[in-house]
Amino acid sequence: LAQLDAVAHHLGAARLAVLFLVSVVRTFTFVLAFHYSLPMLIALLSLLMMCTTAWQTNLSVMLVDTFPSRIIATAAGLTTSLGTLSTVFFTRRVASIVDQHSYRPVFVLISLLTVLGFAVVVAGLGRDGFHMKRVTADGAVAAPALRV
Repeated sequence: LAQLDAVAHHLGAARLAVLFLVSVVRTFTFVLAFHYSLPMLIALLSLLMMCTTAWQTNLSVMLVDTFPSRIIATAAGLTTSLGTLSTVFFTRRVASIVDQHSYRPVFVLISLLTVLGFAVVVAGLGRDGFHMKRVTADGAVAAPALRV
């Protein structure tokens, strides 16, 4: 059982490391505000999209690893709903910013929101850090206590 806890701790630390890495890369989204050749721009956009996909995938897996089975669907549904609502509300605002200024403020906003998103994830994990569900000796799944 102690070995399972050690593995769970390392997996949790690895997930946070991936989130940190992609957050650092996405923090540099503001560099898209500068002019680049088309191949360089495509490479930068591809890298940023890869990091966005890694962020979303890792966050989804962390939901499954963190919450008890009976509420995983609720947690995933809330996450998806909030993401969709933010898209609905921010799309119009982003369009007006682009119309009035350019894409530059939007790229800076994405950079800042990436840092905020990582801070929210770390704060949500609580002081003790990441705790994955674990399988007890009798085969039952023991979920960590929820920190609200």
